[in-house]
Amino acid sequence: MAQDAPAEDAKPTVNFFIGERLWVSTWQESMADAKIVIPNPANPVPVVQSSLATPVSGTTVMPLTVFGLRYGAFTLATTFAPSTGYSSQGLAVGDKIHRKELDVNFAYALSPNFAASLVYKHGTIDQGATAEATALTGLKGSYKLDGLLIGLSASSQLQGPLALYGNLAYGPLRETADLGSSKSKYHGSYRVAELGLAYKLDGEQKMLGLSGLSMQFGYRIQVVDINSIELQTLSTTTPPTLISSQSVRAQSTTQGPVVGLIASF
Repeated sequence: MAQDAPAEDAKPTVNFFIGERLWVSTWQESMADAKIVIPNPANPVPVVQSSLATPVSGTTVMPLTVFGLRYGAFTLATTFAPSTGYSSQGLAVGDKIHRKELDVNFAYALSPNFAASLVYKHGTIDQGATAEATALTGLKGSYKLDGLLIGLSASSQLQGPLALYGNLAYGPLRETADLGSSKSKYHGSYRVAELGLAYKLDGEQKMLGLSGLSMQFGYRIQVVDINSIELQTLSTTTPPTLISSQSVRAQSTTQGPVVGLIASF
C-alpha cells in the first residue's frame, strides 16, 4: 500500500497591521535662554548670560499612527506622529513648541515572545529658544534629530486574552540646528521604553473578519540627551564680545500613559 506523502511545511504569509495610539504625555524640554545680568556687583557692567530653561508642558495628547507588515519572523513597522504643540509655559514665542516624529522599525523574532530590532528615528522641533533669548541674541530656528537605535521587545501571556508587553531601545542621534544664517550639529542619544498590557478582542476580531485585534494600555518614556551645548556669556556692546563659555549637556523627557487599538489582517 502506498504511504501518504509527508505534509509540506507551512509557508510564511504576509500579514498587514494598522492602528492608532494616543500618547497622553508631558514634555520637559531644554530651551536656550538668555538674560542680562551683573555678575560682579563691585564692577556693575551688565552682560548677556546664556543658560538652559527646562519648562514642563501641560498634558498633551500626541497621536501615533502605526502601520506595517509581518512576514514569518520579520516585521517592518512605521509610526508617525503629526505636528503636535506642547506648551512652553509662556517661554517660547507664541508659547507652543511644535514637534513631529517618524519611526521606522525593522524587527526579527528570536522566539514567539522575544524580538530584536533596528529603529530609525527622525524628529523635528520648530523652535528651541525662549522669547527672551531671541530678543537678546537673535537666536531662533528649527531643529532636526536623526537617530539609529537597537531595540528589544518581549511579551508574556498572563491569563486568557490578557498579556504583558515591554520594549526598550537605545542609540546615538545627531541634531542639526538650522539658525537661519548658519547650521550647527550636535551629537547625543535616544532612550525609549514602554511597558503595558495588551488585551485581545477575539469577539470583535471575528465579527470584523480580522486576523487580530487588540487594545494596549501602557506607559511610555522617551529621553533625548544632547552633548556639548555651549552656553556663552557676551558683552552688551555692538558687536558683542565673547567673555566666557561653558559646555553642558541638554536633556529633554517626554512621558505619560499610552492607549491604542491595533488591527491586523
